[in-house]
Parts: sequence; structure tokens; C-alpha cells
Amino acid sequence: MKKLCSLLICVMALLFVGCEPNAPATSSKVETGAASDITTESVVLHGVVNVDISQYDDVEFGMMVSEDKAELNAHDGEMYKAKVLIGKDFELTIDGLSPETKYYYCAWVFLNNTQYEFGVIKEFVTIKENAGNTDNPKSNYTAKAFSVS
Repeated sequence: MKKLCSLLICVMALLFVGCEPNAPATSSKVETGAASDITTESVVLHGVVNVDISQYDDVEFGMMVSEDKAELNAHDGEMYKAKVLIGKDFELTIDGLSPETKYYYCAWVFLNNTQYEFGVIKEFVTIKENAGNTDNPKSNYTAKAFSVS
């Protein structure tokens, strides 16, 4: 009877301590960095790999991107693989994005072809396409060609 009670207490404790459903697995092995150089159709995403890659036979890393945060929570976004680590840092340019759109992203690392680790989910918004004067993006007027005589 005591074993059964102990087992039930352990099961209940696991239920209360367990992760939120569909939450991303966050890890100290990879960090999601900032989004920079955001344009209408591209972004540069930064990440950090916090593992000694010499301890693994195979290591891949990159970013997962989606317009739907739920996809990233389920680890089902578009995956982009980075090619180079500079120290522990990497960056990845993502092209072909839509203007004025919110995107979610997180860093990932894949260790020995068996274990994915994910960083926290962050977001960025691509800039609005400029339909007017390039000197003043809020202007509704289009610049016209002129000459000086």
C-alpha cells in the first residue's frame, strides 16, 4: 500500500512539474540571438552554439522560421542550416520573406544525427514596402526625374 501511495505521489508530482503542452524545448546548448538588417524581404538572424563541437561526431545548427508561432512550438517551422561558426556564434541570412509580416524564429542544434536542441522563440517584423519617396518613407509622392540646365 505504501508503494502504491508513493507511486501515485510521484506521478502527481510529474504532472504538476511537467512542461506546458506544445512548448518549445529550450536548451542551454543553443541560444537564439537578435534579428538584424531587416528589410522588406530579408533578415539576418544570429545564434550561439554552446557545446564543444569536438565532442560530437556530427553537429548541424541553424534557425527555424515561421509566420505561425504554434508551428515553432511544435518544432515544425521552416529549417535553415547555417554553414559556419565564428567562435560559438553563427548568423544566417533568410531571403524571400513578405513585406510588413511578423515572423517567429528560434535557433536549433542537431547533435550526432539524433538529438535536436532548440533556443527560445523570438520574433521580428519585416519592413513595409516603400511606395513613395525614398527620402521620406511616409510620403505618398513618387520622386520624378529632373535635370539641371
